[in-house]
Amino acid sequence: MDECKPLDDGKAGEYYQRAADLAQLDAMTNIGFLFEKGLGVTRDLDAALHFYRAAAARGYAKAQNNLGSMYYSGSGVVGGGVEGQ
Repeated sequence: MDECKPLDDGKAGEYYQRAADLAQLDAMTNIGFLFEKGLGVTRDLDAALHFYRAAAARGYAKAQNNLGSMYYSGSGVVGGGVEGQ
């Protein structure tokens, strides 16, 4: 039986970035999540917002949800909390 390999968020980020460069919406959202949480990359809320906004603008519901959550909590947005009002 094959052994499971440990997760490598940095490697995942590399693949998500390649796919995001090709405008793959799920990849944009996933790399946004990595930036939001600092998984395998340096935490960068501006980058997270950038990727979420790009996918959300194209109608991707998961990105819209994540972006809305950041707006609601004030994470990475000027003035904090409920930017969407």
